[in-house]
Amino acid sequence: MLILKTPKFDANSERWIEPMDGLKLKVGSISNPAFRSHNAMVRRHIDKLDARFKVGTAEFNPAEVDVTEISDDLLIDSVAKYLLKGWEGVGEADEKGKEQAIAYSPEKGKALLLQHPELYWTVLGTASDIAAGKEEQKQETVGKSSKPKGG
Repeated sequence: MLILKTPKFDANSERWIEPMDGLKLKVGSISNPAFRSHNAMVRRHIDKLDARFKVGTAEFNPAEVDVTEISDDLLIDSVAKYLLKGWEGVGEADEKGKEQAIAYSPEKGKALLLQHPELYWTVLGTASDIAAGKEEQKQETVGKSSKPKGG
């Protein structure tokens, strides 16, 4: 008998991905309660901004939008704080132009996601996949334990 390994078992609800050559990102689950709470708060804020600026109506004027409150920036901040957990292969050049690896922090993560928006979508998609996989594992476990027993 063989023991079969689950194809995408995510220990601690995290997964390492390699979205680009030489870049590895550690991503957490979208079901993280801190992310869900923060994301709900951001979405409420975005809804209020949309209402204030009359987005979707004939009265909407993009020139009136305060660029310091751009919704993309708020969403990226949420992903950098709660879903992107670490990285390998990210660095900065010092004053002399020498490249050196840098440790992950939410602030540096946000800067990377702003520079490479495609990574934002990759992290969000992976975080969603992790949550879906956990839910599937839970359903399989519940299904196995709830088989009727003869009496």
